[in-house]
Amino acid sequence: PLKMNNFQRKNLALFTAAFLTSAAAMIVPAHAAGFYLQEQSVSAMGAAYAGAAAVGRDPSTIYYNPAGMTQLPGGQIHIGGNYLHPRANFDNNGSTLGGGAIAGTDSDDPIDATIIPNLYYSQQLNEMTWLGIGVSVPFGLSSEFDSTWIGRYDSIKSDLQTINIQPSVAFKVNDWLSIGGGMDVQLVNAELTSAVTNGVTEGRSKLEGDDYTIGWNIGVTLKPTSTTTIGLHHRSGINHTLDGRIVVTGVGANNTDQPGTANLDLPSISSIGIAQDVTERLTLLGQVTHFEWSSFQSITAILDVNGAIASAVPQAYSDTTNFSIGAEYDWNPNLTVRVGYQYDETPTNDTFRTTRTPDGDRNWFTGGATYDLNEKFTLDFSGAYIVLDDENVNVLRNNGVARVNVDRNDSWIGIAAVGLTYKF
Repeated sequence: PLKMNNFQRKNLALFTAAFLTSAAAMIVPAHAAGFYLQEQSVSAMGAAYAGAAAVGRDPSTIYYNPAGMTQLPGGQIHIGGNYLHPRANFDNNGSTLGGGAIAGTDSDDPIDATIIPNLYYSQQLNEMTWLGIGVSVPFGLSSEFDSTWIGRYDSIKSDLQTINIQPSVAFKVNDWLSIGGGMDVQLVNAELTSAVTNGVTEGRSKLEGDDYTIGWNIGVTLKPTSTTTIGLHHRSGINHTLDGRIVVTGVGANNTDQPGTANLDLPSISSIGIAQDVTERLTLLGQVTHFEWSSFQSITAILDVNGAIASAVPQAYSDTTNFSIGAEYDWNPNLTVRVGYQYDETPTNDTFRTTRTPDGDRNWFTGGATYDLNEKFTLDFSGAYIVLDDENVNVLRNNGVARVNVDRNDSWIGIAAVGLTYKF
């Protein structure tokens, strides 16, 4: 029968409630290209997410391709946490205000270390049907510079928090084809602040708002031979309209505090992954993922009172593609080890790059392991070291009065992740 028993329903409700409580308090920095967060699976990170669309190791497959649930017997719950430790320096490269030098300081490490959590539950109902739910944090942004830093007219504080709730279903059509899909119920909260001036005094502007919107995702897994698995997955873009307030203080007659809205157009994501068994113990993995970042062209704030544009900050993101390769090896019946590499292309460009997302191309180097503690519990460990290309930010702000010109350099990110899967 297509139903869950009381134990399964009760555990799902408890785990989801606990996760939502903790995730709502998280402020997460962006640690993939743009402000996308790849850290949705501890086991997949070990291979730099190569093959994530093809392999269902644990219920975290729900995020990368729900069709992978058909590779998971019975009921399984997975909870994971990713500790992110970023480093970056921002150095002045000739910033000006009204033609003269801006008074201020350089900035080191404006992004705090944080934890990205995720939770997944899959349940096999019969030989053909699986249900599941995932709760994840797929997009995020968090930085806070000193109020006197040289680039304050571009940004001081940037907080973007998302929670994605993904009910999913999968069907095993036959031994070589499975299909899966689901909804993405996405909640967003954002706060952006920067400095402004009227030529006499310096004040602050703040844009804050929240929204929830529904998207969708669909995927398939194919097994053309007994040693080859191919996965394809597409996640729709989501267009948020943040409802909140636009506040300007410290500039006299130009002060304002009014309700307004702002757009946040998140990209669609398409992936193809492959897992090829070379021997009984060695599997080679690969993945290509395409992001339709061209949907993110500007952040435009509109006043509710008259529909006037309060501000419009161009972003001009471009579509990107990242590439991952990896391998996993069954060291013994209880231990599997993984390594991986990923090239992650930035959607930003030299003309419109901002200090909120001072992004550059990234190179990921990863490793990880899965250890079966017993028949019911499996432990995952993964780590990543990410190196970002140095980039420059050179933009006009405050109606052209301020030019923010800073170099972002010596940037890297370290990640340590751990996950636990319970099978029943």
